[in-house]
Amino acid sequence: MRKTIVSLFLMALMLPWTASAQDVHGINILNFKMSTDPSGLVTQESAQRLDHLKWYLGGMFSYAYDPLRILEDGDDAGSVISHQLLMDLSFSIGIWKYFQVGVNMQAVMYQTGDDAGDMGFSGAGKLKAVALSDLRLVPKVLLLQQSKFGFGLAFLPILTLPTATSDANAGDPSLVFEPRLVIDRRFGHGLFLVGNLGYRMREAKQVANLMVDDEIVVSVGAEYPILPKITLLGEIFGSIGLSDSKTDADSGIDMEEAPFEAVIAGRWRHDSGLIVTGGLGRGLTSGYGTPGLRVFVGAGYVAPVKAAAVVGDTDGDGLADDVDKCINEPEDKNGFEDEDGCPDAAKDTDADGIPDLSDKCVKDPEDKNGFEDEDGCPDAARDTDKDGIPDATDKCVKDPEDKNGFEDEDGCPDAARDTDKDGVPDATDKCPADAEDKDNVEDEDGCPDADNDGDGFCDPWVTEKGLQEKMAGQCKGLDKCPAEKEIINGFEDEDGCPDKGQQKAVITKNSIIILDKIYFQTGKATLLKASYPILDLVVQIMKTHTQLELIEVQGHTDDVGEDAKNLTLSSDRADTVMKYLVSKGIDARRITAKGYGETSPLDDCSALKGFKRETCRGKNRRVEFKILQMGKPVNN
Repeated sequence: MRKTIVSLFLMALMLPWTASAQDVHGINILNFKMSTDPSGLVTQESAQRLDHLKWYLGGMFSYAYDPLRILEDGDDAGSVISHQLLMDLSFSIGIWKYFQVGVNMQAVMYQTGDDAGDMGFSGAGKLKAVALSDLRLVPKVLLLQQSKFGFGLAFLPILTLPTATSDANAGDPSLVFEPRLVIDRRFGHGLFLVGNLGYRMREAKQVANLMVDDEIVVSVGAEYPILPKITLLGEIFGSIGLSDSKTDADSGIDMEEAPFEAVIAGRWRHDSGLIVTGGLGRGLTSGYGTPGLRVFVGAGYVAPVKAAAVVGDTDGDGLADDVDKCINEPEDKNGFEDEDGCPDAAKDTDADGIPDLSDKCVKDPEDKNGFEDEDGCPDAARDTDKDGIPDATDKCVKDPEDKNGFEDEDGCPDAARDTDKDGVPDATDKCPADAEDKDNVEDEDGCPDADNDGDGFCDPWVTEKGLQEKMAGQCKGLDKCPAEKEIINGFEDEDGCPDKGQQKAVITKNSIIILDKIYFQTGKATLLKASYPILDLVVQIMKTHTQLELIEVQGHTDDVGEDAKNLTLSSDRADTVMKYLVSKGIDARRITAKGYGETSPLDDCSALKGFKRETCRGKNRRVEFKILQMGKPVNN
């Protein structure tokens, strides 16, 4: 008489054996375990992580038909477990920037099978119908992020504690350690690919010809959006036994020691954080624990992280509300207690009888000499031509000094003078104290060209002459390649030299063109972190090229959904991008935002179907940066 432990479709060579009463119910067949990761698939973990202190809680019910059978001389001798209902509970939380900790507990809610004694297991007890499984701890360490390396990579040192009820085929008798590597990548059209590879170290357990020992754990899967908020999932998972026990009569890899299963599922994600998943599965091999049919349904919730409060400026006086003592009344910026945020309406700082609001010289009292006494300024401090030199010492009261570094204290312009000896008279020389560099680039303006190649970085002579501060409105830094424009691609963009590799952002006559997408959460105006690098390049361009006086951030959507909602979504996304640029130091007066909804597509997708139509719609979902006003370089 020969007997073999199998799942529903095992047809393996039988070997003689002798089983003790507890053996048949002592092996762990629970290979299907819910993922602890809301970004993962059904059973697979991903290389993503939750934000700091953001948590996820989920649960799942699954039914398996015939996950463990016995063949005797090739004939069906009965089912050790014929019907099994499982419940999973999973929890995880993000910690700082690179860590996540998850935990999973599984329980057998009900299971039934044929009497083990009738199948030749003399003295075996009855299978326990309800049981607790092992507690799994799933720490995660992020190693690589897709935003920087093109794919995600994480390390998971999974530890399983022996908390299971005995004689229920629900757990291992001792600790199980399973180090695992996870790799994933999300593509622009929404396809998400995941792969897991690990090694499970466990105490060996043998029943008949089945040896459950150390295993290589392998799984692959994918998720793809088919409708708004609805995705289709598929995965194959399993393990390959690596028994080296001398008691294992079948040396090498046997099919019953290589359980593999395939599942397909649908998933719905709601904006509130609710996730619902349901699907089917079945065994691909005759390995232990693989069912003839599996049905599962589950739900989870991702808790939002409360955003830090943004301090506003209600009265628009440049002082934040948390320090402004008069948040509804703007400060009058008269040089007197301007930091308190309150207007000094009736204040007369210099006590000359003229209120500060109408006193042109708040700190200098009027001299009351019968000449322009109403302006609040002493006549000695008056400056008729506004050249910064008081009329009392200005030799040319009505002609402003030209401030060219030559006799600037006399208050008179130096009409035909050529102070810097560059051949351009001071009257037309925009830089009378700095000689023109005669390089055939705007030589008529009399100014040395601080940035010959126009990439926003100062030519070496600016640093050599100590003129960085003076030229701050035209350029910055030190251009190591003054005759070649910098390529903005996220690599050493501050040295002024073109780099090998693809340029990710360029300036044209009408636009700042980005050669990468800006990503948002589906159906929302919330930026994904993968968008930060390309937006930072836009920030750098605007800081470097200060002649870009006004940029319009344009939001565009595809044609899916209602027109009005698409218009609102595009406007919200444009506003989000504008706020990000301002948060990085760009003057809000240089940016405006507008949503165009689905009114300005790049391509017409109406005649396309399937993948081509989704790809076409992906191109139409975009953010553009249009140049509305171009001027001379100025400080940001």
